Amino acid sequence: MRKISRKNMPEELANFKGNPVPIELVREDHLKRHLVVENIFDDVLKFEKRLKKFKSTILNKIIKYEDWITKHNDVEDAKFENITLTNYEGTKQVMIKSGAFIDFDENLSLAKAKIDKCFKKWGNKSHPNLKAVIDHYFRIDKKGFINKKAILGLFQFEMNDKDWEAAMELIRKSIVETAKKEYLMVRVRADINSNWEAINLNLSSIEAE
Repeated sequence: MRKISRKNMPEELANFKGNPVPIELVREDHLKRHLVVENIFDDVLKFEKRLKKFKSTILNKIIKYEDWITKHNDVEDAKFENITLTNYEGTKQVMIKSGAFIDFDENLSLAKAKIDKCFKKWGNKSHPNLKAVIDHYFRIDKKGFINKKAILGLFQFEMNDKDWEAAMELIRKSIVETAKKEYLMVRVRADINSNWEAINLNLSSIEAE
């Protein structure tokens, strides 16, 4: 079997432990696998760059339309965060959805203390399952995260208690928006009586340039 030429390669490669290994001592099958992965990644990074430019092109077209429709209607400072554009026939749509990434500051700990105070005050009148659920909501997982969706879900409980209301207000104060992301989706259907089908471009996870 023809051996891999090592002439134009670096003098050494780092192994999994980070230790340098002279190129002539790297096993043939390991070297081949390394070259295949590196080649694939070169292609992937090039494709990712093209996708970023493609997404930017689409977003710029939407921004230009938003500017036009704003001026056409003599409106100032309009903000388009979630919009759906549909063609005249009603068979093609371009959708932009804005999603916010949130976290909680130290006020969340104060809110938990207020909620604990409620349960102590309510005593036997409080449902033990509700306390278990709330303790679960505030539990920190192995990665240091709490269930954010569940924390926000506490607002649905209406308790006629000042401490509970104060706890909910502390949760509201604790919310910090850490980032914002735009999700781009396109979908199509044969006619207005058909179901929409998404065109999978996998653009949602890619940042525009």
